[in-house]
Amino acid sequence: MDDACCCVVVDDYATILSDTAPVARKPHTCGECGDTIPVGQRYENVAILFESELTRHKTCLPCVWIRRDFFRCGFYYGRLVEDFRECNGWDYRDIPPEEEDSV
Repeated sequence: MDDACCCVVVDDYATILSDTAPVARKPHTCGECGDTIPVGQRYENVAILFESELTRHKTCLPCVWIRRDFFRCGFYYGRLVEDFRECNGWDYRDIPPEEEDSV
C-alpha cells in the first residue's frame, strides 16, 4: 500500500471507554467489511460513548490495518469501505488496480 492518507471530516470525537483485541470464542461480523471474524481470530473490540449513546464496534484486523494506515486524520465506524472507495477510487476488499494486471 502506498502512503496515501484519506481525510474524513470528523465533526466530533467519541469517548473510547474500552479498546481490546480479544480472540474470538464465537464467530462475529466485522462492522466495516461485513466478513466473518472466525473463532480463534483476533479482532478489535471497542466500546465508545458518542452523543450519550453507548455502542460497541467489532472490527477484523485487516480493516483495523486499513483504517490505521489510511485514515490517520479521523474516521467514522461502519463507513470504512465507503470512505476508502470514495478517497481511492477502488474497494480495498478487491485486488488493487495496479496488481490486477499481474494476476
